Amino acid sequence: MQYCPRVSIILGQVRTVVLCALAPVAVGCSSKPVLAPPAAPVATPIPTPPSSVAIPALARLSIAGTVGARQYAVQTRTRVERDSAGRKEEQLVVSQGIVTLALQRASDGALRGTGRVDSFTVQISGAGAPPGAPSTAVPPSVQFDAVLDAERVLVMTRPPLANECDRPEVGATALARDILVRVPAMVSAGDRWRDSTASFFCRVGIPITVYSRNEYVVERIDGALPLATVLIRRTTNIRLEGKRASPWRALEISGAGSGHDEFRIDAITGTLLLLDGASTVTLDMTDRSKPATPRTQRVQQNFTVHVVRRN
Repeated sequence: MQYCPRVSIILGQVRTVVLCALAPVAVGCSSKPVLAPPAAPVATPIPTPPSSVAIPALARLSIAGTVGARQYAVQTRTRVERDSAGRKEEQLVVSQGIVTLALQRASDGALRGTGRVDSFTVQISGAGAPPGAPSTAVPPSVQFDAVLDAERVLVMTRPPLANECDRPEVGATALARDILVRVPAMVSAGDRWRDSTASFFCRVGIPITVYSRNEYVVERIDGALPLATVLIRRTTNIRLEGKRASPWRALEISGAGSGHDEFRIDAITGTLLLLDGASTVTLDMTDRSKPATPRTQRVQQNFTVHVVRRN
């Protein structure tokens, strides 16, 4: 059974759910994904509040270091395009779930959190989609711990898994990466900052590292205190690589791409309110089992994510 996490990637990072869809074609995996009808996330829209205390144009706002447990509806959609024996094929992978997350900012600016994922489902449609009912049930609730700083993104199941490759729990916690956003303790309109992060996962037996270079800008601050919100845009350059070698098989994955995200946070509590993003990544999956005649398949994935706070 194949599952994959959404290379957030933090949002804008490679959405690794795509590798699930690719695995049956690229490396001959025959496992079936969990099928469930994708329902659009249901959430109450968050209106822009009326003005109460005006915010000066150059004001610097202090973002809270602790965010209590918040619940989010997360949905990712990945369109996969590949050539198969000279014929173009397309596949759509939809993953969704309800993520509950609480965050704490450390003195060094890093964010650490705990949470769970409920109601996780994956649906694959289009060319090569396996028919029939799911062969394995997804755990009803998956607990996790998370760490986000300027160098790494880690989302780990709790308790840790002995082997994370192709486990449904890892696919579920991947949704949590999409709502991990790092914001400085103080912000004002026009602020810019950068970071570079790496995240790790394992798919179809291949350890894969995703490298992301992120640039952020505070577009504007809307509303008025104490109900003001901050709109932030992020652009990301992505690179990923991985390989697996055994006496009978040698596989490599490499890829590059870019993404952009827009997210809105509460100016006082630091709570994520809404996030939308998209990314495009081109992957080369090479089978070097026969060094004299390596085979490479190129795949393009277009990924979108939508996150809405539920409580």
